[in-house]
Amino acid sequence: MKYFTIVLIFLTGALLWGDVSVAVHQNGDSMRVSIEPIGIGAYVRILGCNDSTIQEGVFDSSATIDMEIPACGSLYVHWTSIDTISTADIMPMANYKVQIPGGWFKIGADVGDSTSLVDGGADESFIRACRPDRWVYVDTFIIRTIEEPCSLYAQFITDGGYSDTNLWKLNEREISNLADSMVGWDFRVSSSLDGSDIVCTDGRYPVRGISLYEALAYAHWQFGTLPTESQWEVAARLNTGWVFPWGDVFCNPDYTVTANVSDGIQCAGDPFGGGPGYPEFFAGDSSASGCLCMGGNLSEWCLDSYQSNFYGLISPLDPKFVASSSDSRTVRGGNFNTGNLYRASVFERASFYPESRQAHIGFRVVWQNSDGIPNNWSDAVFTFDMTPPDTIAILLA
Repeated sequence: MKYFTIVLIFLTGALLWGDVSVAVHQNGDSMRVSIEPIGIGAYVRILGCNDSTIQEGVFDSSATIDMEIPACGSLYVHWTSIDTISTADIMPMANYKVQIPGGWFKIGADVGDSTSLVDGGADESFIRACRPDRWVYVDTFIIRTIEEPCSLYAQFITDGGYSDTNLWKLNEREISNLADSMVGWDFRVSSSLDGSDIVCTDGRYPVRGISLYEALAYAHWQFGTLPTESQWEVAARLNTGWVFPWGDVFCNPDYTVTANVSDGIQCAGDPFGGGPGYPEFFAGDSSASGCLCMGGNLSEWCLDSYQSNFYGLISPLDPKFVASSSDSRTVRGGNFNTGNLYRASVFERASFYPESRQAHIGFRVVWQNSDGIPNNWSDAVFTFDMTPPDTIAILLA
């Protein structure tokens, strides 16, 4: 006589939310979770016993997950919707600033972007570094719409910016080990920097040729910091899907000149002799958020440690890489020396040591007082039948 176990497969539960639907099917001591996004989708966390994470991530396409039923007999699901913003949500402010509300943003290049970049001369290594496209949550922040001008930097120097040690102390967003919080000050002292070698012939021009540590000291003087890579790309692109800050076509017919790049590829001439100019002249290089010169003029310091696979490694809910004192930092955007169209795109990235003082690198300040976490979380619980299945004896002839 042989015994066969008849296992009943049944629907344990199904929930339909405004952002995602989840169906859970039990099959003995295992289960299948089916997730179907509605609209854009949601960030979903699936938890087992003692809040242990089974799976989490952005679900913007259908997914099926097979797994064992947690020993406690319950499955917990937490989610937050993928809410996006538009240009209408941007709040212009005084003193060349805009406020960008918190929301979900798509960063990195999708297939269409990659095709456009190839058409613009991008090679395989550049395309690979721009991929994949990812949803990330970036909370509300304020950003300067122009690169920091010489006029303000001169005031920073006059106000004792190079002698105030408090301005040079890095916080936990700016350095991974707070024991190294004075690494910038140590660099300033060892290099005998006092700002006297900064070349600023016109207060309207952006300051350049300064290290990341000098940029951060200035930002602290402004009660701000430098942008993360994600913040920089959000300000350059929002959710427009454009390759360049101003659109998908480099030479915009509405403007004589877009980005300030190398004269060989620039759409039209400018009066700045092949160098950087004051940002307001390059009105065509204006992003959907209202920021100028994110495609050219000067490349810009960002906080993140440089990661060659940035888009592949970034966390959707914490999209930044806090740097150590030995890490190189990321510089974003094209500049007046940029000789390839694709390097004026929103995906342009480069690696420099924080002590570097390059003539083509400037920066802009951001201000953020939010906690960086979505507020609109919801949750649900699925409970399973944990009783053993009935066993039926069948006599075989």
